[in-house]
Amino acid sequence: MEILYTPKQINLPTTISIGTFDGVHRGHRFVIEYANELAKRYQYTNMIITFDPHPRFVLAKKIQAHFLLTTLEEKLEILSRMPVDIVYIQKFTKEFSQLTPEEFIKILKENFNMKALVMGYDHSFGVNRSGSYEDIKALSYKYNFFLHKFQPFVDDGVFISSTKIRNLLIKGFVSEANKLLGYNYFIKGRVIEGSKIGRQLGFPTANIGEVADEKIIPGSGVYIIRAFVEDEQYRGIMNIGFRPTFQYSHDNIYLEAHLFDFNKNIYNKSIKIEFLLKIRDEIKFDKVEDLIQQIYKDRELALRFFDRNF
Repeated sequence: MEILYTPKQINLPTTISIGTFDGVHRGHRFVIEYANELAKRYQYTNMIITFDPHPRFVLAKKIQAHFLLTTLEEKLEILSRMPVDIVYIQKFTKEFSQLTPEEFIKILKENFNMKALVMGYDHSFGVNRSGSYEDIKALSYKYNFFLHKFQPFVDDGVFISSTKIRNLLIKGFVSEANKLLGYNYFIKGRVIEGSKIGRQLGFPTANIGEVADEKIIPGSGVYIIRAFVEDEQYRGIMNIGFRPTFQYSHDNIYLEAHLFDFNKNIYNKSIKIEFLLKIRDEIKFDKVEDLIQQIYKDRELALRFFDRNF
């Protein structure tokens, strides 16, 4: 897969799909696979155009942290495993957002030899999202390209969208979000030194820091996870929250992973956490002993989950 940050004249005609593709979920994959079949049929190049930063970070009055399902790097990593020939990353600026639909179409024709354009059900082009499907359809006759618009992707009666997945994750419904994504939601960070409370309780934890500011952190609670460190995979549980049993404030959220059958020093190592299932909310215990007993129960529940599913 070729990645472009500046326009490049492409010799073969192209099929182009345009969007933010946040999460590259199953609905996105359906569009990409259709575009690939179209490209193969006519011997076109299958091309994706996506934006960086996400348009909301440029156009919204209030910038929202922890909003995205995937960083740009993660998005490209997922796309690299799909039938995509070229990804062009359009720098999204206020100036770019002021282009008219026709100005944008002319860029696609002149720079990328576009012969087919695939639109999502809610996609529009140009200043103030003024380029509706009907507008683009008229331009397709003028500039001689095929236009296809997808309806919302529905599976088992469930409408799949990045917004729905974000809302599920914020509520802690990670297993439901994973079904819509088509893979396990994950975060990446670095293991940092913590207060060692977990070690004192008999359950040493890896404290996760340096998670990308734009990435969604699932809602507070205890999760069954898989962790990846230096090409090794580990089972575990993870608490996301504010440590209500101990002195805490809502100014800081902690991400603490307890990995099973693990006894290594991984401070400052990169770590990837996949979320599999939320097993309970975060609880304030009156006694530390009660917390310890609950962690034993969480661990046993997670082990039974892994025995059934992996």
